[in-house]
Amino acid sequence: MDRLRLLRVASKYLSHLEGGGYSIEASQDFEAIPDAALETEREYQLPNFAIDRADHTRGSAFWLFLKDGDERIGSVGALLQELGDEDIASYLVRIARNQYPNSTGDAVAQVATPLVGWAPGRMAYIGELCFRRSHRGDAKTLAAFMRFLQVLILLEWRVDLTYAFIPDRHMRATLAKQYGFSISYPKAQQWVMPVPDKRASSEWFVAARAKDLDWFFEAELESADIL
Repeated sequence: MDRLRLLRVASKYLSHLEGGGYSIEASQDFEAIPDAALETEREYQLPNFAIDRADHTRGSAFWLFLKDGDERIGSVGALLQELGDEDIASYLVRIARNQYPNSTGDAVAQVATPLVGWAPGRMAYIGELCFRRSHRGDAKTLAAFMRFLQVLILLEWRVDLTYAFIPDRHMRATLAKQYGFSISYPKAQQWVMPVPDKRASSEWFVAARAKDLDWFFEAELESADIL
C-alpha cells in the first residue's frame, strides 16, 4: 500500500476520533513519557519499554496518547526491532533471559511452536496499552486508536510484521481483531516459575504481516463505515 493511501486511511481513523471529541498526541520525549502515561492510569512499564532500562531513540520508538480535551485518557507504545535472520522464538527466549532474570537461567521455558523458525526480519512491538477506567468499554474508539497506530507504524518504519502480547481475557473480548491483528497463537510463552509480575503463560501472541494490514486497510478505504 503506498504512502498516499495509508495517509488516507489514517485520516479516516483520525476523523472518527475527532468526531467523538478526541485528539491524538505523538511523543518521543522519552523522559516525560512515564508521567504522561501515568495520567492514563498506567502505573508501570514492562522492561522492553521502560525508560530507565531501554535505550530508546527517535528512530526506534514512539508513544501515542489519546486525549479528551487537555486530558490524556489512553496510551500505547511502539518499538522497532530488527531481527535480521534470527527467528522470533529464539529472540523472545534470549531477551526474556535478560529482562526477567531467573535462577534457573532461562525465564521462558517454551515458545509457541508456530514462532519457531519464523524470521520476519523487521518488526514493531506494540505494548503499554492503557485506558483510564472511566473511558474503557468504548470499543470503536479503541479500535480507531489502535488501527491509527498500525498505519503510523507502516508509514514510519515499513516493517514486515507488527505484534503484541495480550491477555486471554482480551482475546475472549475479540480485542485482537479490533486492534487490527490477523494472526493469534495461544500460550505464547511458557514462563519458568515464578512467573514475572505482569506476565502470564496464558498470554496470546497476536500479529499482522504488512501485507495483511495492506489488505485490511484497502477494505477500510472502500467501506462507508470503517468501524
